Amino acid sequence: MSRLFKQLKEVRSNLGITQVELAYQAGISLPTVQNMEANRANPSLETLESLANFLGLEVCLVPKKSDWETLSLYGVPLIRTEKTPTKIPRTVEKMIQALREACSEIQNSSATPDYDRKLEAVQAFLLALEMHFPSVFKEYCRNSNVIIQTMPRVITGRLIKLRRLALANLVEYL
Repeated sequence: MSRLFKQLKEVRSNLGITQVELAYQAGISLPTVQNMEANRANPSLETLESLANFLGLEVCLVPKKSDWETLSLYGVPLIRTEKTPTKIPRTVEKMIQALREACSEIQNSSATPDYDRKLEAVQAFLLALEMHFPSVFKEYCRNSNVIIQTMPRVITGRLIKLRRLALANLVEYL
């Protein structure tokens, strides 16, 4: 929450609004505003919405960005950058969580320039997981709608090639 409070304080300051004015206009107490800006508060969603509305902001949940570099280390066949860490947590749970985030990002952002490349890479990884580690796929992926919706409908030669690349790294973690 500290990042959120810092952003609220920054917007308030940039607008030239005092803490007293913000508290009065948003209908909350001055100590609440002060404690939020000092990162000592745990405000309700209603309080955050009141502050945001007065500051001309909107409170909304946005899917977090996927960590594509970590996914490539797990085996998603994407090109790695030099900044890619060589050690990552070797747990199936973390891998599946990163995979869910990637599937969610893919489904919510079809307009990105590298959408097709990421979609194919994730589909190939899912295909490798389903074909070569069916018990893991069944346990962790079968009940995830976001993963099931990302599964390939048609298996192309390119997907088979990418699946082989995915499998080469995937075997290290499973």
